[in-house]
Amino acid sequence: MYDEPFDPLNALTFDDLIVGMTASFHHRITIEEIERFAALSGDTSPMHMSDDAAIEHGLDGRIPHGMLSGALASRLVGMHLPGPNGLLQSMKLTFVRPAPIDEDLLVLGRIEAKSPATHTVVLKIRITEAKTGYMVIRGSAQVGVLNPES
Repeated sequence: MYDEPFDPLNALTFDDLIVGMTASFHHRITIEEIERFAALSGDTSPMHMSDDAAIEHGLDGRIPHGMLSGALASRLVGMHLPGPNGLLQSMKLTFVRPAPIDEDLLVLGRIEAKSPATHTVVLKIRITEAKTGYMVIRGSAQVGVLNPES
């Protein structure tokens, strides 16, 4: 299992990848990230920007954008598994619960299938609260694996 980004100079090739291979990393979503994501996306829903507004909607406080949490799956593909040779083709994510703010998340990917005919892999993706193990996001991604230049 890998838990550090791959060195782009030593990026995994399609032949290096095997079904069952995993990679993971930890991340904490911060208030600053939520505010930057809101500015970038234009999604300034009060549930993301205000504890009071979120509480009025029955939440414990403000929550991160689902796609901010989902962007961690993109980081998994591009930096970890398969890494710099990976090109995200499709992704399906189920948002099980809001990610906690300023708490450790575990982002895990596992190669479920590999197709030599299309040079793709299918990753199973799980994002959980590291402390409790509660599921935040589950999903999958189809990733093309590009040939590195010789």
